[in-house]
Amino acid sequence: FLTYGRDEVVWARVSDKEYMVPIRFSRDAVEEYTQFSRSHILEDKNAIISISNFKPFFARIPQGKERMSEESFLALECNSVTLVGGRGEPRFGRPETLETNPDLKRWSEGLKQPGGAG
Repeated sequence: FLTYGRDEVVWARVSDKEYMVPIRFSRDAVEEYTQFSRSHILEDKNAIISISNFKPFFARIPQGKERMSEESFLALECNSVTLVGGRGEPRFGRPETLETNPDLKRWSEGLKQPGGAG
């Protein structure tokens, strides 16, 4: 997790087997997770989850307590998350950041340009 506030949005990194992406879980998503999994999202460091009602956006990413990245990165904003299983299991695969994919990196860099040339 990138942030640890229990009554706030929660920043984390999610991944599939290939790529890892920063994600901001809304208060509604955190409440939904807590309601259905019977634990707070911060208590499940590794788990298999299902996200829905999400959208990509660019943002500065939390880098520890009260610090943000200098530049913006592609991230997801998620308003719905549910636990599927796998609590405490090790990470699947060896996911890398999205910027390691040449197409995503080029698109991301284009969107950062004035006028959004992506």
